[in-house]
Amino acid sequence: MADQGDQEFFPYVEKLFALVRKGYLDNKQKKQKIEKLVMDQEGYSEYRKKYPSASRFVNDFKNKTQIGDLVIVSDGNHKFRAIGEITGGYCVLNDPDNTPEYVQKKDVKWLKIFEPSLAVEQIFDKVLSQQTIYNLANAINLQKLQNILSSKTNEQAQDKKFILIIDEINRGNISRIFGELITLIEDSKREGANEALSVTLPYSKEEFSVPENVYLIGTMNSSDRSLTGLDIALRRRFTFVEMPPKPELLNGVEVKGLNIGKLLEVINQRIEVLLDRDHCIGHANFMSLIKQPNLETLSSIFKQKIIPQLQEYFFDDWSKINMVLNANGMLQSNGIDKSLLFPNVAHESDGYFDEQKTWEVVDDAFSLIESFTKIIKH
Repeated sequence: MADQGDQEFFPYVEKLFALVRKGYLDNKQKKQKIEKLVMDQEGYSEYRKKYPSASRFVNDFKNKTQIGDLVIVSDGNHKFRAIGEITGGYCVLNDPDNTPEYVQKKDVKWLKIFEPSLAVEQIFDKVLSQQTIYNLANAINLQKLQNILSSKTNEQAQDKKFILIIDEINRGNISRIFGELITLIEDSKREGANEALSVTLPYSKEEFSVPENVYLIGTMNSSDRSLTGLDIALRRRFTFVEMPPKPELLNGVEVKGLNIGKLLEVINQRIEVLLDRDHCIGHANFMSLIKQPNLETLSSIFKQKIIPQLQEYFFDDWSKINMVLNANGMLQSNGIDKSLLFPNVAHESDGYFDEQKTWEVVDDAFSLIESFTKIIKH
């Protein structure tokens, strides 16, 4: 393509090889006649009057297509299946009896073969015509053609896969993340699919489509209730796979004889009963213990991650948090001295204060392995 510059001639053939149908040459006699006619301009003029379309196709095929020209093979009016380069001159097959469909040929090197066929919008600005061969100079988009020829073949592309991860995708503005590309990520709209689509990028003006070997992974936290329902466009285009906590990944981790996998399993069982399964604690919080299985690391995890997370889950209902911890001593409740805090409040409200408690975190309890053991102690 680079050697040819801006091609002015892009021939089209109906089948996957650059041959002219024998339908225009019904027998050996017509074959011999056409050999003479394509060489003899005077005879060709007479034949053209009798067979206008057939003679024009033969003449275009033999005399106008040149070595180095590109041929594009259609698959109906709305798809194309191959792109090739003419590498040999015109010749008539010696034994037409063994070639019932074709008797004239030019050798072609196939640059791209598409299975399945691609939509014409990938390289054309209009639909194809069902002529046997014709000039595509006014129909082809050279930039699109160059992009397709420079891209890897399907076989090469399938050897390598690419993954794009969008963290907390449900928190993003979907229209700003994907824009009009939201349609291109559908399986049926990807490059090479039956309904493949492409868009022109606004800045580079290049044609863009999403290959089938690109995988999009969006992560989201199912416990996040601060957001409205997930965008319908995402639900239609993504497969949802639940990733629950996996305490079994921590079964081999122990801190002073305490099995961390069992610790996480029991905590989540209580959360599921008191709240729901969407709010279970993830195993990722404890993964640092694999390299540092000591009490200091475990204490830090509970102080900085687990307790604050439970506060958020239970809306500071400390009594329920204490239940999750199995009253292990990390939290301490204190009664309210009404006479000290509310000396002027009427006695009718005494019942209210009887039920109220204040809670505090007992820092010293986090330095004792017994506090953590009590969480799973029955």
